[in-house]
Amino acid sequence: MMLWVTSAVWTKVFWLEGLKSLVRISNASWTARMIRSLMLSEVERGWGRVQLGFR
Repeated sequence: MMLWVTSAVWTKVFWLEGLKSLVRISNASWTARMIRSLMLSEVERGWGRVQLGFR
């Protein structure tokens, strides 16, 4: 009985930790994507300025 209770608790803890790490990973990738898109838009803006200067 005690073993079953501890295994149930361990399973719950394992699932919670797994969900937390999944959320952390998805948050990190979302943040990275946001940073990347921001950097890309900055680069594109700078490139447009350069092209305007050359014209």
